[in-house]
Amino acid sequence: MSRVVEGFTSDSFGIGFGLFLERFVGRYLQFSQIMSVILLRCLLMLPYHPISLSIPEPVALRLTT
Repeated sequence: MSRVVEGFTSDSFGIGFGLFLERFVGRYLQFSQIMSVILLRCLLMLPYHPISLSIPEPVALRLTT
C-alpha cells in the first residue's frame, strides 16, 4: 500500500515520472531521427562527397525523392 505524503502517493509519483521519461525519450529520439535525415540529405547534395559515394544508389534515391 502506498504512503500518502502531501497529497501524492509514491505510486502516482512513479507513474508520473515514468510518463515524463517516456515522453522525453520519445521526443529526443524523434528529434535525432529528423536531424539525421536532414543532415544526410544535405550531405548527399554535395558533389563527390565520400559519404554520398558509400551509400547504395537505391537508398540515396529514396532519400532524395
